[in-house]
Amino acid sequence: MRLKLIIPVFVIIGLGAGTWLFLESSGNSEQAGKAANAVMDAADRAIDAATKERRYREEVEPNYVNVGAIYTNHGNVSATLVVKGTNGVDAVCNRIAYVRDFLVVLLSDHPPEERNLAAGPTGYNGSVPDEINDLLEDKAVQSVRFDPFSLGQTGGSASC
Repeated sequence: MRLKLIIPVFVIIGLGAGTWLFLESSGNSEQAGKAANAVMDAADRAIDAATKERRYREEVEPNYVNVGAIYTNHGNVSATLVVKGTNGVDAVCNRIAYVRDFLVVLLSDHPPEERNLAAGPTGYNGSVPDEINDLLEDKAVQSVRFDPFSLGQTGGSASC
């Protein structure tokens, strides 16, 4: 990955420095400044192109974090968070215990009935993803999915 970024930048800077030296030595100092600016713009574009895919993975790409099984008196569910990028996964995993505790309390007060498993608890005064984002101090969580969970079923532990 580093070579993919470093080699084009050094080639562009080398060409720019050579062009600048040539124009400066031939008495075209005004053209040398324009050439230097063009080289810097090309280097910026090369860096942006080389890091675009990595930035997408880190900041935008949807990832799924399994919070694990949540056991309540009213039934059991498995909670999965849809988060933005690997940075979002890191934010959730760093505070997974807080997220899990929040969901346990929430689902103890608002039973995980069939009608509200997909959309989240009914009768709750707020957005579950917004509340989790407040816990994380980040806007990482896009949505929360609740699925019925039975004892002995796989997927009962957190993925962090």
